[in-house]
Amino acid sequence: MSAPPDTFGTYLADTESIVDAGTGRLVDGEASTEGEIGVTDRRLLFVSDETGFVDVRYDQICSIRSESRERLTPRGIGVRLFAVSGALLAALALLLQAVVTPTGRGSLLAVVAVGGFAVAEAVRRTGVDVDWSAVVDALRNADPSLGDGAIRHRWETEYVYARVVLLIGAGVLGALASVGLLVVTGRPLAFALTFVALGGLAAADHGVRAVRRLERRGEGRRTVRTVTIHLVGGQDTTLHLEPTDRIDRVLSRASTTDLPDRHDGPVPGDLEVSRS
Repeated sequence: MSAPPDTFGTYLADTESIVDAGTGRLVDGEASTEGEIGVTDRRLLFVSDETGFVDVRYDQICSIRSESRERLTPRGIGVRLFAVSGALLAALALLLQAVVTPTGRGSLLAVVAVGGFAVAEAVRRTGVDVDWSAVVDALRNADPSLGDGAIRHRWETEYVYARVVLLIGAGVLGALASVGLLVVTGRPLAFALTFVALGGLAAADHGVRAVRRLERRGEGRRTVRTVTIHLVGGQDTTLHLEPTDRIDRVLSRASTTDLPDRHDGPVPGDLEVSRS
């Protein structure tokens, strides 16, 4: 993003001019400040309403390193934490289940209950997803007398029927195991922990699906160009730029040679330039 042209006016010397400008973040330890970045024919300027300005003269620069990295967005971090929290909750509930259940049968019934409900939900959500053209071709080769409509109808009916049976069977198994758990243990807490584990699994599943949606939309991660400027005194100045910005490349040229017109041909990509 370009900086307003009048941003650096009060910071420039009479004969100093801006060669390239944009926006970015100045990183200081764990903190970072957003502001405008300007490359002049003499120095690098960073101007911020929060911290004033920082300038780095070219004769103080030893080397410049620029690299692009992918970082998780706040939403990407949030949904991942949600998924991990759900998985941990489910694991903790099952662990407590084993503690409060006096016999191994109770723990087994708890696992069966959770597994049955989880399978039923997975079958319900998945629905019918079949490459029908491949099925039709396979059945026609086995029985050439069948037409396309008959083949599709027969296979679709059998497939859907099998999934319905699996859905109902898994759900009934989960329900029976839950009731059996309450009967065997006689402890409502063990029964309640089963549904806490189910809730944790549901939260983990929701988080995983949210991560996938964000990744498909390109909203889970963002690319940040990190520019590290090594100074003569051993200090470093770090900037975060947008991946499309050219400030780091213009700066590397300006700090090592007489700066040519920045539109005269291509500018090198990520590399490290050292002063002699």
